[in-house]
Amino acid sequence: MTSMLLLSLLISSPTYKVQRSSYAYEKKQINQIVRYLKNQNPRVLRGVMRAMKWSTAAKSRPCKKAKTPSAYDKWEERMLLDLMLP
Repeated sequence: MTSMLLLSLLISSPTYKVQRSSYAYEKKQINQIVRYLKNQNPRVLRGVMRAMKWSTAAKSRPCKKAKTPSAYDKWEERMLLDLMLP
């Protein structure tokens, strides 16, 4: 009877892994990931960063046509300058 009880407990025990949440465990995992990433090609890292949206997007090219200030913009600029000067 005892062997049947032990066998049933062994079979019915959970098979999943319980995650530890201690600071030392997290730090160990962080260091493992950092060491792995340092050995990777920089292009791969850039691709991963872009895919995860952790890096800035490529800079857009400046517009070739320079925007000319409108009459309203000129008026507003003059008004603000007049307010600032005594």
